[in-house]
Amino acid sequence: MTKKNAKKRAARALKEAHGGSYQHHLRHVGGADGRPNDGAMTATAAQSGPSPSPAASNDLLGEFHSRAMMEHVLRRSVALLFHSPDDRVIGIGSGTCVEIAGRYFVATCAHNVTGVASLREIGVIPLQKAGLTGTQTPRLIGSGSRGGGDYDAVDIGWLEIEPRAIPRMVSEWDRIFVTLDRFRLAPVQTDSPAYVFGAPWEYKQDSEVGGLPFHRIGALPYLTRTVDVKDGRAPERSLFVEYKGEMKTAEGTKPLPNAHGLSGSGLWVVNPQRAAIWTPDLAQFAAIQHAWARGEHLSGTLVREWLQMLREDIPDVSSAIDPLLDGGRYAPTG
Repeated sequence: MTKKNAKKRAARALKEAHGGSYQHHLRHVGGADGRPNDGAMTATAAQSGPSPSPAASNDLLGEFHSRAMMEHVLRRSVALLFHSPDDRVIGIGSGTCVEIAGRYFVATCAHNVTGVASLREIGVIPLQKAGLTGTQTPRLIGSGSRGGGDYDAVDIGWLEIEPRAIPRMVSEWDRIFVTLDRFRLAPVQTDSPAYVFGAPWEYKQDSEVGGLPFHRIGALPYLTRTVDVKDGRAPERSLFVEYKGEMKTAEGTKPLPNAHGLSGSGLWVVNPQRAAIWTPDLAQFAAIQHAWARGEHLSGTLVREWLQMLREDIPDVSSAIDPLLDGGRYAPTG
């Protein structure tokens, strides 16, 4: 999506006029899946649950770590499908499912949130394995953002999900929501193994089913490493990971896709263990991707900035967030 210079500090709490907890997208496929509408779901563009690409890595830790991280992060991630007011698909973004104080969010970047006129123009799509399909999207009941312009120090946004949508997201979409104990606020050393999982625009495949649009959203799982970028935008608020020209997959070496669509995806620190058994549960959510330097690196805003934004926008969650920010692991960056 085209970035817009969003400098507004207050949350944009958009409440849709219609009832229920799922928003309606692409009117021409309304109710296409035949499921009863419980007030939590309505139709979106008919789309397949995406087939993640073969586990990809830069060979830091090997195929085992990459595949384990893919299975882990996939269940905590979503794609965002953006529609124009006349129901054309105009962009793709990515996000991470987060639960704080009993409320449910998609952590993403600002330019995903501010690039639409209404929350009804954002479809939340589960990133799933091949063979699963979905035509419904949870209703979004609020949003907020910071930055998002080319010269802003941060690019972060949040979308809140209607609570009644959560049981189906968990049971049918197999989503898991990241909790605060999985957030990484401590500094991340250069050359640390890192993981990216998102939905590149060029992996989208368009077709028709029964004369209606059908969009297959492909996912990129990528094991990489953190890098030091001295001239990056606001490095004290950012995390950078290597994103060079090629990746190694189970099917051989392939070119990395254009990063458009990865915006909003989570950047995870893998935390490999040398003296103990490693599991992906040791990985930590460290940053939210928002930009890239072609052939060099991806840039992400640190999750501490996202948490600070959320506590300002939604005071009800501050009591859960403050101990993490004030526990000696967070120093305001001004």
